[in-house]
Amino acid sequence: MWATLLLVILVAGSAYGGYHVFNQSIQKQTYIRVNTFRAKPIVHFINMGLSGDGGYNEKDSFKMATTISKQARIDYSVHSIKKRLKKMGPFGYVKFLLQKQGNNSADGTFAWIKEGNFIHGSSIPKQHGVAGVIDNFIYLYGTNLGDFRFIAQIFWCICLGIIFFAWDDTRKITQIMRLTIIGGFIFLLIFEGGRSRYLIQFLPAFLILATLNFHATKQKLHDLFSWTKTSKD
Repeated sequence: MWATLLLVILVAGSAYGGYHVFNQSIQKQTYIRVNTFRAKPIVHFINMGLSGDGGYNEKDSFKMATTISKQARIDYSVHSIKKRLKKMGPFGYVKFLLQKQGNNSADGTFAWIKEGNFIHGSSIPKQHGVAGVIDNFIYLYGTNLGDFRFIAQIFWCICLGIIFFAWDDTRKITQIMRLTIIGGFIFLLIFEGGRSRYLIQFLPAFLILATLNFHATKQKLHDLFSWTKTSKD
């Protein structure tokens, strides 16, 4: 117990200390001028998380950029949150959260190619060589982009399946990973989400948990389908 408490204090202290040092470094540096007064308030991202599919909202973002007063930006976001919650109502909000959870976690490609301009240069694949083969799987105009999405989705479903069927694995490390994932889901339900790409920041927890759960899931599936061997005998 004391070891766990000490570990929690150590992690919390390290996180706070690191944040404090990093924040001080930003404030004291003169290379780039940082105007913290123009920072978007946290309620803005909660507000966007309640709009549309629960993701980025251009209108809200534009309002933050054009409103000078920090308090006015906060007031706008709070007012918009109340308005959207009132419009949805309790049952509508629950329905919205269920849909948003699906949007946050269903896509095994993590919204690859669906938004953003993250590939510099041409998005047309090269014609020859290994690079051309890879480009055809991941570039927008690649002939095998659909194959990549299919493979990624299969891998994602397998990963989630391994995690799901290992419910009997109650080791402390697996419980910590589960709490990490649940915390990530709750975070994305509250704040801006609506795309599976937001799960990338929690992907290490998914991969670690799937690895830890592999043998437990294998045994569980063996037990569940053991009746097939009995029927054959």
